[in-house]
Amino acid sequence: MLIFPLHSGNPIIDAYSLRVLTTGSVITQITFIHHEQEPETNLHNPLTVLIAQALSAWYDGDVSKLRALPLAPAPTPWAAAIRTELHSLPLGETLSYAQLADRTHNSRAVRAAASACAHNPFPLVIPCHAVIPQPAQNKLDHDCDLILDPHFPSGNYAFGAHLKHALLKFEYKHSHQFR
Repeated sequence: MLIFPLHSGNPIIDAYSLRVLTTGSVITQITFIHHEQEPETNLHNPLTVLIAQALSAWYDGDVSKLRALPLAPAPTPWAAAIRTELHSLPLGETLSYAQLADRTHNSRAVRAAASACAHNPFPLVIPCHAVIPQPAQNKLDHDCDLILDPHFPSGNYAFGAHLKHALLKFEYKHSHQFR
């Protein structure tokens, strides 16, 4: 088990650490945990440096290293399709559960898309936090006030709606600072 404290500069996000479970050279699960646990860094695990570099890049608005981390395979073709769609979502953008279902060529599977997000074993790497209940707009740069509004209806999140909104706001701001 590896534990990485978050240092994004956002107090809501930084109240958490990432707990990363691995098997060999593959990540099997990522979980947000409160800082109640002491950080653990296994310097003998080859993933330690990769994860630390990926988080550092994410703090600067670059998800390429985060998305390149070696993850355990999806358990089903449906979960793999959901992962693929979310993995390709640009930083700072959102989509609705209906749009996610459409992108997997199964427009009637809105609830299944929501369930797949709820059971995502790799939050942050597979950005299930970027899926929102209603299709406000696919590109938030047309609606920047919406994402920055603390009452933005971002929907549920396994780790709390407050963390989901903080992640959306952080990623939106970082994705647009370089445009």
